[in-house]
Amino acid sequence: MRNSNRNGTLMLALGLLSICLLGQTEKTDLKKVISEYENMIGTCHCKSIFRDQKGAWNDTINLTWNWKYIMDQKGIQDEGWYFSNGRKYHFTSIRVFDTINKQWYVSYFTPNLSSVPETWVGGKQGNEIVLKKEEATENGLVESILTFSNISKKGFDWEGKVMNKEKEMVYPFWKIWCLKEE
Repeated sequence: MRNSNRNGTLMLALGLLSICLLGQTEKTDLKKVISEYENMIGTCHCKSIFRDQKGAWNDTINLTWNWKYIMDQKGIQDEGWYFSNGRKYHFTSIRVFDTINKQWYVSYFTPNLSSVPETWVGGKQGNEIVLKKEEATENGLVESILTFSNISKKGFDWEGKVMNKEKEMVYPFWKIWCLKEE
């Protein structure tokens, strides 16, 4: 088990615990923070492209992405699915806000996980929501960065990229453009 995954799972558990222990003041703050995602709540119909194993962009595919509040509106879960190469793929993420560290902890789950769920940490930066996760690879230390942008009542954009800090290289690996269902 990779240490970063173990730490991420621990932080998700601590975030859930902090939600359960909140006092009235923190609940008010939490409602404001949860509202960062309010424009995403509901069903989104998306166009998605991601890279194949050789690094080339695949054809654009349709993706459905549902967002909902969970845990008495103290957390957010998304779930989605898409078809690629004749197969249906599913995914889900659970988002909890740590009121002590003032950061979102987002754990990603998919049926074909080969290890514990991965967890990104971050929050609102200007008009975007940016989540990051560092990990060691054979090419050095990289940072996975997930960015939600152009967030409105009509939809949002999403980009996943990897940044190699040592080589100062950025490599986008997945892009999604979503419109909310009316």
